[in-house]
Amino acid sequence: MRGRKYNILFFLLLSFSIFIVSCAVNPVTGKKELMLIPESQEIEIGKSVDKSVRAEYGIYRSSKLNNYVTRVGQKLVQHVHRKNIKYYFSVLDSDVVNAFAAPGGYIYITRGLLAMLNSECELATVLGHELGHVNARHSAKAMSRAILFNAGLVVAAGLSKKVRDIAPLISIGTQLLFLKYSRDNEYEADSLGILYARRAGYNPEGIVKFFYSLENLTKEAGGPHLPNFLSTHPLTKKRIERAISYLKLEDNNLVVKRVYYLKNINGLVYGKDPRQGYVENGYFYHPEMRFYFKIPPGWSVYNTPKQVKIVSKDKNSVILLMAERNNANPSSYAEGLYKKFETTDLISYGNFRVNGFSAYYIDFLIYNKQNDGTTSKVRALIDTIKKGSYMFTFLAASTPDKYNIRKRAIISTMNSFSNLTNPYYLNRKPRRVYIKRVRKTRTLQDYLRKNSIPKRLWKKISIINNIALYNSLKRGDLIKIIK
Repeated sequence: MRGRKYNILFFLLLSFSIFIVSCAVNPVTGKKELMLIPESQEIEIGKSVDKSVRAEYGIYRSSKLNNYVTRVGQKLVQHVHRKNIKYYFSVLDSDVVNAFAAPGGYIYITRGLLAMLNSECELATVLGHELGHVNARHSAKAMSRAILFNAGLVVAAGLSKKVRDIAPLISIGTQLLFLKYSRDNEYEADSLGILYARRAGYNPEGIVKFFYSLENLTKEAGGPHLPNFLSTHPLTKKRIERAISYLKLEDNNLVVKRVYYLKNINGLVYGKDPRQGYVENGYFYHPEMRFYFKIPPGWSVYNTPKQVKIVSKDKNSVILLMAERNNANPSSYAEGLYKKFETTDLISYGNFRVNGFSAYYIDFLIYNKQNDGTTSKVRALIDTIKKGSYMFTFLAASTPDKYNIRKRAIISTMNSFSNLTNPYYLNRKPRRVYIKRVRKTRTLQDYLRKNSIPKRLWKKISIINNIALYNSLKRGDLIKIIK
């Protein structure tokens, strides 16, 4: 009893000391709050997450556009509450409509969202909103909650519980970014975004126009890739009403900069970029890296700059393809990956050839202890293939009962890896956003018909311009088209 009494006392003292250390003053409200991540650690986490984001999703390859977004962001930074930290702005090469912030001052906006915006003031209020999350430390709070109460979230999403055991080779560093903020967090970030934009000389009505654009945006089917803005920043009627209430009459004297913004996004890649990989007739093609392989019938494909993930319909089997510049031979590289798994049972291994390329395979079982004390098994297969200066790695994992059924399909996929030389597949180009000046007053629909824009693109063009198809365009107006 006495030992137990001292243990309880020690626990209470420890808890109290953690509470004292963790109390911090909120930079925005000036009030004390419980914060489990100190600012120095928040910055270090941000650096790590930034590295993961860049590897996982890729930075849009236009220094001009990235520099433009950075210039707008840095104008806002002069008016934020936390001026003691550095802020970084990046355009992600993703068609998903999103913007988000990592702890420590890292702000991201996708090219998909840039295509939706129609002025620099809209861009400023979106960046201001994300700066609001950082300055009010919403990102750090969300990260704290995830680390303390829901660490399991970092395990690879979109797979069955057992197959998640291959997590050592799946990117998990960015998933904590996409937790939903609370309603109050969103209200606060909206008000801060408007405040920062107004102080920087921008008309803050941009955030309201952006919200209306989002309302017109059809939600696309999701997958284990970047969620859209609406999933991470829920939009409600009350939120729009609140944003409108923050606006002032004198805001009309502030800048909008529509023409300048549109000129900066002219030529922006729109939608999926086939240069980074695409699926056609049951095959995955990658023109830039010049390879292709077969996809098992009925399996889903999720492509990011870091890896291609192919998942069975029941989510009990997965094939990953990753590439890395590496001078090692396939056998030593495969052995290095195999050692990342702690408890395994080696089945077989050996050298082989794949369509002229040197390769090496390791077939093995993974054992993982579950919370209930039982042990689960996952059947795994590593194939490493040397192509030029790159090492391509297939990693397949499945529940043992499903592996026997799908073994032929999995091996067939790996053995189909080939060099891509056909110009028909190599020379694919992405669609882009182009800015055009209207020469005659007419409806948007009439303009698109007159200029032979395919009808399948009309709705998308209507959404990115935030203009209904039946609305009139005046002579001299600038509009975005997709071509």
